[in-house]
Amino acid sequence: MSLSAHGIVLSLPNAWDGRIYGRPRLVANPAESSLLPGFDGIERGRLATLHAANFPLSGAEGEFAAEATARMPASGAFVALVEYQPDDRLVPGEGLFASREVPRALAPGDFHLETLMVPLRDQVGLQRFFTAGVRPFCLYAVIGSRSAAARGATAISEVLGSLVIV
Repeated sequence: MSLSAHGIVLSLPNAWDGRIYGRPRLVANPAESSLLPGFDGIERGRLATLHAANFPLSGAEGEFAAEATARMPASGAFVALVEYQPDDRLVPGEGLFASREVPRALAPGDFHLETLMVPLRDQVGLQRFFTAGVRPFCLYAVIGSRSAAARGATAISEVLGSLVIV
């Protein structure tokens, strides 16, 4: 299966599920009546979020899919790629987003319990922050169990190997 939306292109292996959706990109420099501090509420494009997994996704997952990872099987592999909105404090290519390298080859030892958004059972996870062009992203990946880390890291690396961000 091939996915393409919001400047992200990705190929998924057979039996994988995935989707790319967009969240509003809001204009900075707010009016005084802004409901969201730092933004005036005018949408200017979309921020991409990608979810992919080797188990079925509901389509209703939040950005980092806590619901999906809570029910993933021990052999499960899950990937979220979440684009962040730049502003005066989040500058693409600086700070947490300084890396210009899109993560592609992941090793089992890259995954740890401490990097999970919601630590569950025997799961292990990974977070990588980077900038692609002028777009800041977080890659968040979860493997269903430590015993599946080698297979999961290989499968996730295969998916990331096909990732194109424009």
